[in-house]
Amino acid sequence: MGRVVLFHWNAAEAEERADRLRRAGHEVSAMARVEPQVLRALRDDPPDAFVIDLARLPRRPRRDGHLFGGSAPEETRDPGGVDRRPPGRPAGL
Repeated sequence: MGRVVLFHWNAAEAEERADRLRRAGHEVSAMARVEPQVLRALRDDPPDAFVIDLARLPRRPRRDGHLFGGSAPEETRDPGGVDRRPPGRPAGL
């Protein structure tokens, strides 16, 4: 298969997801941090695909992944009580 670069904010989770892609036959490089020299190297020798894992954003509870699937208002608040719904979006939408 192809050469894939996987970006994920958490290094341990990035490796877990990279293992899934490897089992599917891909050659995978997992990255949690991207330094300028790495970007230059990727520009000079690009992979067949870039994968950006958006399953969970950093510093947010996993339940926020349900935000656009009709979650209740209490599920759209982070531990500090900050409402994470997009502006103007009513609860339940």
